[in-house]
Formats: sequence, C-alpha cells, structure tokens
Amino acid sequence: MSLVFNRKIEMFFKKEDEHSLDGQSKICNWLYNQLVQAARDDYEKGSPLELLKGRNLRDYATNMKESHPFLWTVHSSPLKNTALRLKDAYDRFFTKQNAYPKFRSWKEKWFSLYFDEPNKGFKLLDSKTIQISFGKNDKGQQIRISGSLKESFSLRECEEIKTFRVCKQQGNRFYGIFTIERYANGEKAFILAKKQEEKECKQQEKEERERLKALGLEIPKPKKQKKKKAKTEYPAFPEGTRWVSLDPNHKNFFVAVDYQGISYEMNKLYQTKYWDRKIDEIKSKRDVCNRKSRKGITTHGNSYWEPSIRWNRYN
Repeated sequence: MSLVFNRKIEMFFKKEDEHSLDGQSKICNWLYNQLVQAARDDYEKGSPLELLKGRNLRDYATNMKESHPFLWTVHSSPLKNTALRLKDAYDRFFTKQNAYPKFRSWKEKWFSLYFDEPNKGFKLLDSKTIQISFGKNDKGQQIRISGSLKESFSLRECEEIKTFRVCKQQGNRFYGIFTIERYANGEKAFILAKKQEEKECKQQEKEERERLKALGLEIPKPKKQKKKKAKTEYPAFPEGTRWVSLDPNHKNFFVAVDYQGISYEMNKLYQTKYWDRKIDEIKSKRDVCNRKSRKGITTHGNSYWEPSIRWNRYN
C-alpha cells in the first residue's frame, strides 16, 4: 500500500528565467482561451469536431502547433494539460459541480505549469537545485532553466515524484508543488520489475508484428483480456477475539451483528425529535432579534452591526 502526499517549496530563478516562466504561462493561458472559443464555436455549429468527446480537445490543441509555431516553445506536458484542464472543467459543469467555463485573465491569475509524468520536463540536479524544461527553439534545441529551492529536498529509496506543478503566488514568488508517492517496504522494487516486464512484452509483440508484416502475413489482433474482479479480503482476527459490526441506516438507529452471528436492532431515539424541535424554537426566537441589532462605528470610522442582547443570549 502506498501513501501519496504533496510538498510545496519556494523556488528562486534569475530575472530573465522568471520572464521565461511568465512567457510559458502566458502562452498556456492564451491556448486555454483559444480552446474555450473553439469549443463554443463547435457547439454552435452542431459539434462536427466533437471537441468535448474523449481526447479530441487535447489532439486539437496539439494540431494547433502547425498554425501557431510559437507553441513549440512550450513543453508538451503543460501544453496538453491545458486542454485536459478545460475538458475537466466542462465535465464538472455537465455534472453540476462547477460553473460554465469562462475565459481566463492572466493578470488576475497566473496560469500554472503542470507536469503530470515522473521526471519528464523537470529534474532534481541535487537537493537544492531543480531543472525545468521548456519546448524547443528555432534551431530545434531544448530550452532549459535552472533554479534553487529554498529548502533541501531529497527522496527516500521508497519514494518517487509523480507530478510537478509550477505556480506563482503572493506577488512574484514562485513555488514548486511536488506530488510524492511513498511505497511500503519492497513494494517499489516489485512495481518497477512489473513495469519492466510489461515493457519487454510490448517490445516483443512489436517485433513480432514487424516480422509478420515483412513476410506479408496476417497480423493477429491482440486478445482482450477480461479483468478479473478482485476478491474482497476480510480482516483476520486472532482466535478468541470478540467483535461486533454496526450498520447505521434510516429505518432504525443501527443494526449490529456480533462474532456469534447474532443480530441486534436498535430503534431510533425518540429524544432526537424532541431536541430538534427545541432547537428550531430557539432559532426562531433568535431570528426575530435580528431587527433589533445596533449599528456601531469603530475608532477608524468603519461601521459594523452588533446583535442585540437577547440574540446573544439565545445564540
């Protein structure tokens, strides 16, 4: 079993590197607004592109590099996550968890740069130095900047950085948010060995398909493996342990089953209705006192409302 947690550390860069980070953020903010407009236009035309379906919005953002070459200067991870953030905003809007996605203002809020793959686009050179990668320049060379961390940061053998986010808060202060996954003893080695085995199997399948293709033979379609349902593992108690399991529900207070298989049913407490009614009566009396509140003025000339004595007593 693994533990996932975040660590936020302030970062310091040269003045020119700070301007470069601002430029990366502005490009992602511009792309976000372009995708918002594209999604609206696609909806008004009857959704011929189906941008809000699957990963179409991310692919649309990637294809924009051909018409807007300056997008190549941004690393692929923040670029694709710009589209994924908008897709997530629409998904939350459709499930009534969020308001309708709007255009973003870069001056009001700095657009964070999100790297969602381990050690891709960022690298810890030592315990207090981090390297961040951008896109490529006109010559096809990778652009990189280095910064220093305010605190010493090092990983244990059982820890791994999963994601990294660059944000700008409190004026002109840059922060790095690291998402770290900590594995149990021996779990990380097992996971790495499993990933290596899967990688080798995929490589063998790829070589086999290329061999069959060169011979002109039919390439068999990979069989879909059915996912086996994981069996529920119940906790094992030491011999002689006595226990009881409670199941609260709305028909009664709760139902209990003990270690001998005997079930018990607890009726609802009649006292709760009585005290709920008393609380409602006191709240109604307190609400009447709102009209008798008094307006006060501080020594600095600011005004405020002070509740009545009766309101304070009921509250």
